[in-house]
This record gives sequence, structure tokens and C-alpha cells, in this order.
Amino acid sequence: MKELPHHLQQYFVYCAIYPEGSLLFRDDIIRMWVAEGFIDEQDGQLLKDIAEEHYDELIYRNLLQPDYLYADLSQCRVHDLLRRLACCLSKEECFVGDPESIGVNIMSKLQRISVFTEKDMVVFPSMDKEQYKVRTWRTQYGKSLRVDNTIFRRLPYI
Repeated sequence: MKELPHHLQQYFVYCAIYPEGSLLFRDDIIRMWVAEGFIDEQDGQLLKDIAEEHYDELIYRNLLQPDYLYADLSQCRVHDLLRRLACCLSKEECFVGDPESIGVNIMSKLQRISVFTEKDMVVFPSMDKEQYKVRTWRTQYGKSLRVDNTIFRRLPYI
């Protein structure tokens, strides 16, 4: 990963928020990168265009695997081994799973949470509002998911 430019590392590591085997849609992930503030303006280019260049670069470097059913490369996956690498690199700031299983010490460092649970309700560990640094909260659930009614009051950056 040392050969990979820092800005591309950031985009690659961000892919860890998607569960294993997930299909990533180019337009969705590009919007998320822009919303996270990852993209720096360059010579009047649109942020979306810059992000698309980075997406293409990750494909070129084989960090994202395009779904060749779509000639425009609008969908891709992260190979399971590379996703594990992304998870290891992002473990201090990203968590995928059931937030109820996270300890308070870990939760206080996280910036991104991708909720992946079979439970009907999502509950976060009890902490003071000031301790939460979560900026991205994503859910991956097939049926209706209830959330603790205090979650959004305790996540001031969302």
C-alpha cells in the first residue's frame, strides 16, 4: 500500500464500509467520497469528475473489480482479500457489523459505521454525545430496521 498515493488509499479504505461481496455502484460511492470531503478541487473541475478519475484509477490498479456485465464500469466489487486489507487499514475508524457488539473505547474512535445485523433493532453503546465521532452511518438490511430513538441525537456529525 505504500506505493499507492495517499488520496487513493483513502478511497480504497473507504470501501471497507461495504459488507463482503457487496456490489458497489460508481455513482453512489462517488457521492459518498464527495460528501466525506475526500475530493480536493482542481483547476475548476467538478468534484464528481475528479472522483470518477479516482474510481477508474482504483479499477486500473485492480483494487476494485469491475462487473463486466456493465461496459461503462458503473458497478464493481472489492475482492474479499483486498476488502480484509481495507478493513485492517481502517479498523480504527470504520466498523461493519452490529454496533451493539462494539465496546465504548472502540466506539469513541469510529468515524464510519455500516450496520449489518439480523436483529430488528439497532442499539449503540451508551456514551456521552461528545464522545461520538461518527460521520457516516450506513445500513445493510433486507427488511424493516428499527433504530434506538436517541441515536441521531447522539450522533452530532450526521
